[in-house]
Amino acid sequence: PTRELTSSNLPLRGEKGQMYEGGIRVPFLFQWPGKVPAGKTFDRPVLSTDIFATIHAAAGAPKPKGKYVESHDLVPYLTGKYKEDPHEWLYWRQSNKAAFRVGDMKIVRQTPQKWELYDLAKDPSETRDLIKERPEEFQLLLQGWEKINGNMVEPLFK
Repeated sequence: PTRELTSSNLPLRGEKGQMYEGGIRVPFLFQWPGKVPAGKTFDRPVLSTDIFATIHAAAGAPKPKGKYVESHDLVPYLTGKYKEDPHEWLYWRQSNKAAFRVGDMKIVRQTPQKWELYDLAKDPSETRDLIKERPEEFQLLLQGWEKINGNMVEPLFK
């Protein structure tokens, strides 16, 4: 095996621990014989936290009360019961790094002082920062990020 075949994120920018697509876009494998059809491909983005809601639903457990964690039961999407995307927005944070995506537009904060804006439909490798060209769009995404971030449970480690 070579790096290109086993661990390269090319042509995406970034690596693990970064908020660019190369650091957050990873394959997710799911198997549940008799419940989810084998060999099915679901090409819509999901969050790793969706595992929480999926397991809760599979176990028949009630949703936890208290702090909010963004999480959707993926089974109805994987079986084709639901056709839409599981998420209206996608959200990531780690230490001082963050990313927030609505549709194809995404803001990234790789360092505490600097946000960036990308159009993933036109630039999936995140090579062209649009923040100066589209300040209104950036502000809308930033407001969305601030609202969502304020509602989320604080990370256990920073």
